[in-house]
Amino acid sequence: MSNFKDHFSRFSKTYANGRLRYPPELFTYLSSLTNEHELAWDCGTGNGQAALGLQENYTKIVATDPSPEQIANCSPSPKITYLVEAAESSTLSDGSVDIVTIGIALHWFDFDLFYTEVKRVLKKGGIIAAWAYFLPTISLEIDLILKNFTEKTLKAFWKPEIRFIHEGYRTIPFPFEEITTPDFVIQKRMSLEEYIEHMYTWSAVQFYMKEKESSPVEVIYEELLAAWGSPETKKEIIWKMPIRVGRNK
Repeated sequence: MSNFKDHFSRFSKTYANGRLRYPPELFTYLSSLTNEHELAWDCGTGNGQAALGLQENYTKIVATDPSPEQIANCSPSPKITYLVEAAESSTLSDGSVDIVTIGIALHWFDFDLFYTEVKRVLKKGGIIAAWAYFLPTISLEIDLILKNFTEKTLKAFWKPEIRFIHEGYRTIPFPFEEITTPDFVIQKRMSLEEYIEHMYTWSAVQFYMKEKESSPVEVIYEELLAAWGSPETKKEIIWKMPIRVGRNK
């Protein structure tokens, strides 16, 4: 785990509360691609958001993350085994896995080492699926505030790997037989306070707070509040999800 980029352990409880759940349609679609539904491996599981989505379609899920703090904040399930392991080096058996999933984590991995591990554990014809999300659509005014916040206030605090998300995951190496997928989105109604809780899961927000000992969200709070209206008002928020899906030959 010497190459593990641990950007999230110190705020794992915040991450657990503020991270998004993925749409059920995503997991229904992915399960339709696998010949068998015995074992799924969710890598970089964080607090288990993707692992929980997989349990409707797979008999067993192994969910791994190199952060003990993240794993400690996972929701328990009889179908899910949570392990503190790096994605690049798992204890899974050769050719045992039907599907490998990576929800908003692939950009942090060592691609070469990880893909070697994926090809080792996947069954022939097994599926790998990696997806992400970034800024949502809320309203023209709010979207502009958030765009300026991420591109100006937080500019110096984004790690280089975040560019892969901005590029829609299209520039990430992907040495598998690629499958063209439907479009997927995350939709959720949230109050301003709920959305701000989500913002605190952004790595750049946490790096800003660590360096400046203050919250960057407070810098834009009044502006965001004016555009939002009542902080209790729930707005429909939509995140596009860039996704790469491939088959192991």
